[in-house]
Amino acid sequence: MNSKPPVNSQPHINNLESIGHRNNAALDASFCSALFPALDPDQKENRRFLKEETIFSIGSLTVVFTGLQFDQSDFDVYLALLAIAQPLPPVTAVKFHAASLLQKLGMPTGESDLEQFDSVLIRLCGGVIEITDHKKRYFGSLIEGGKMDEVTMIYQVSMNKQFRMLFGEENLSQSSNVVCESLFAKLKGCQ
Repeated sequence: MNSKPPVNSQPHINNLESIGHRNNAALDASFCSALFPALDPDQKENRRFLKEETIFSIGSLTVVFTGLQFDQSDFDVYLALLAIAQPLPPVTAVKFHAASLLQKLGMPTGESDLEQFDSVLIRLCGGVIEITDHKKRYFGSLIEGGKMDEVTMIYQVSMNKQFRMLFGEENLSQSSNVVCESLFAKLKGCQ
């Protein structure tokens, strides 16, 4: 007996791309403001540690966060890393000079600013995001890790490929894309 397996015997593997392709500006804005809220200086000094806290939920989409609370400055740095990573293959580490990146973002580059930048990278690496959509659950940190040469101030950062695709240039809402395109243009050659 020659029995062939059914043509569609392989399970369909879903990934975060389906979430990113919702193309709903209100959803993107709500999601990003929940994950990266605006904090006043006192709140930044005393960031909350969130443990498996639901920060966003609409329809079948739920976002749970564990880690030191993110803020808008974390989002700015993450978008800058996405801009640098944009022309690179998804598994390639992002390499950049810290002061150069901060300058292109219009931020100061003093010693305390570089220390604060380092804290942002650690926070992005330490926060775990869980996204549940239609009974599929994705989890991980935005940055998987990295290294920094303390003499040259050159960082090499590995980004989470799934979240990179979710937040990537082509998956952000059109209103966000205007900001991203401007940022991508500014950061060319930052490596």
